[in-house]
Amino acid sequence: MAKNTMTAEQKVHKALNLLITDYPFFATLALQLKIAEEKDQPTMCTDGHRIMYNPSFVDRLPLGEVCFVLIHEVMHDALGHLWRRDDRDFELWNFATDFVVNATIKKAAEAYYENNSRVFGSMALEITMPKECLYNKDFENKSAEEVYSILKQKAKKNKNGKGSGKNGKNGKGQGNGGSGSGNQQSNQNNGGGGGNGQDNQSGGSSITYDGKTYQAPQNHKSWEKEDKSSTSHKNEQKIKWDGKFLSASEMAKSCGAGVAGIERAINKIKNPQKDWRTLLQEFIQEEFNDYSLMPPDKRYDSDFFMFDFNDTVEVVNDILFFVDTSGSMGSKELNMCFSEIQGAINQFKNHLHGKLLFFDYDVDSHVYDFDDVDGDISELAAFGGGGTSYKCIFDYINHHQEDFNNINGVVILTDGYCDYPKENVAEGLPVLWIFTTKDNKPPFGRSAELNPEDFDEAD
Repeated sequence: MAKNTMTAEQKVHKALNLLITDYPFFATLALQLKIAEEKDQPTMCTDGHRIMYNPSFVDRLPLGEVCFVLIHEVMHDALGHLWRRDDRDFELWNFATDFVVNATIKKAAEAYYENNSRVFGSMALEITMPKECLYNKDFENKSAEEVYSILKQKAKKNKNGKGSGKNGKNGKGQGNGGSGSGNQQSNQNNGGGGGNGQDNQSGGSSITYDGKTYQAPQNHKSWEKEDKSSTSHKNEQKIKWDGKFLSASEMAKSCGAGVAGIERAINKIKNPQKDWRTLLQEFIQEEFNDYSLMPPDKRYDSDFFMFDFNDTVEVVNDILFFVDTSGSMGSKELNMCFSEIQGAINQFKNHLHGKLLFFDYDVDSHVYDFDDVDGDISELAAFGGGGTSYKCIFDYINHHQEDFNNINGVVILTDGYCDYPKENVAEGLPVLWIFTTKDNKPPFGRSAELNPEDFDEAD
């Protein structure tokens, strides 16, 4: 057999080319980042803008595992792990995010391979997870926040010498290697950092979960700059990567490859830029306290599933959503408005009851009740295309009082390219303006802005 003479750089690029051929979704995400050799890194890592790899680490891995580790790094970016830690313990957050990413890739890659093998026949490559990865089946379909909470509770229980989770010295499953299967690894395994869960030479801390000991990822040090950035920068990055995620899913579908195994992530991203629980709580009058609106739950920022609100019943009734369909609103802006409304419905688990209407210089006669479409507005058609009038919204409400039981709020999604009526036209109704452009100052009501550039286009 001919000796493999590929350099680390050639292997990385071959892995990327194979992803382009057989796994276009992951490839599209990986192509958002520059890939560079960095000998100071123990394995492979990302800083939110680049993927950096140690050539000696790449040399040791089979091609399928190089693909896995590439995907691992880009998925940290795609899922916003660099910007979502908040005030959580950095080290425990590293564990949680690696568990989530590895479980996600393993499940998605298996489904992707099975599905696309049927479509295309034999595939050139199957992505394989290195055996040293931080992996536990318990963490499939969980967010990093949820896994963090689980690990934190375990750590509390283990404080009294039943497995302290520090350096693998106490409790069950001792050993310096954090393999995904719980296998103990010696320091002779030169894996290094946490891009694939290998950190057997770092001397760092470990955790014990269900009798297995896992070493801490060390290559997440490259996250520090983004982790310490401003809140506005973090929010911008999360929104950007949501857009890149959607673009990647559309690219994969256009190639006929599908997105097996990642549908839940796509559905999550198709939810709104804004936290509608907070928005509705703030703009509806306090006397409407029978809605049981609660503060925003941070678990809503999940990875590959929508958080299930079954533990609390939150109902908001009779909200009218008006979408601007005038000529100045492009398809991107309209799609973004639809996404926001759909996201609001999803966020309340279909307990948001209201109606969707369209307006330009007048309100269109089509009225869609969320309950009539079972909370799914994705197939509804927009009507309009002329000039713009905000006054027509309030005239319509005034003339159709009998059509609505009790209007508790009005949400207007628009680009803001219109003159505002006087405040008295609202007749005291709570009004929330959602703008697709910046620097709008409506004379009444509350307002928030969306960013169309970050909605569905990768930078």
